[in-house]
Amino acid sequence: MRIPHLYNGTDKTFFFFAWEQFRQTQGYSNLITLPTPANLKGDFSGNLGAPVLDANNNQIINPCDETPILAGQVFNPATTRTVNGQQCRTAYPNNIITSPLSPVATAISAYIP
Repeated sequence: MRIPHLYNGTDKTFFFFAWEQFRQTQGYSNLITLPTPANLKGDFSGNLGAPVLDANNNQIINPCDETPILAGQVFNPATTRTVNGQQCRTAYPNNIITSPLSPVATAISAYIP
């Protein structure tokens, strides 16, 4: 095959083409989430859900205070301790962070619309 002024028919020509595509057809249409004004102040009381269950459908109990662990519950990292060989933390009361908030997080949250 000859293409005038482009290909004389004697040289070897290789064509390569690749196309990849990923289409997500279900799920979220908007993956951006922003904290509420209450969340920015440390109030996560609206995020509490049902008790967390294990594989046998039993409630998971927090060994620190013998209370059920709830979905969306926030735990105080300063209260980490070992109880019966298992590390645990105490949850913030009513899911509201009462200890001082990080100054870095507070400064960054000023830029969130």
